[in-house]
Amino acid sequence: MAFKLDFAALNRELDRRAALSPEERAAEDELEAANRRADAAAADDRRRDELSRETVRCTLLADADLRYDWAGTRTYHLRGVDETGADMAARYAAPDGDDQVDEQLAMLCRGALLDLAGFWEGPERGRACRGYEFQAQRIAFAEETTASA
Repeated sequence: MAFKLDFAALNRELDRRAALSPEERAAEDELEAANRRADAAAADDRRRDELSRETVRCTLLADADLRYDWAGTRTYHLRGVDETGADMAARYAAPDGDDQVDEQLAMLCRGALLDLAGFWEGPERGRACRGYEFQAQRIAFAEETTASA
């Protein structure tokens, strides 16, 4: 199947944009950028929902550690204990451009009780690692439930 480019349609679009004032072009560009950001955020939400296969309750043993990966993604590394008292490690890649995430994650300090939704990932081949790490897709502060005596 051959790809066919319609130069007439491209020229019509260029002519339409040339007829706009600079203010109108700027407003149109801003609207297109906002639509792209909204589409990217919706796609990220769908991906995170698909990857949220398990939920783990975790109590942090230390404050969250902020790191950046090679692509510039903010990742928060969490160390804690799960419901059974076993040590666990979790990693959360913060969504791009979400200022609320920084405020929420600033509260990730020692003793915080969290519900993490995501999946378990094992060590990569050839990589020195002690065990599995939970890849958190969603973080929620858990309500403490206590059994009455």
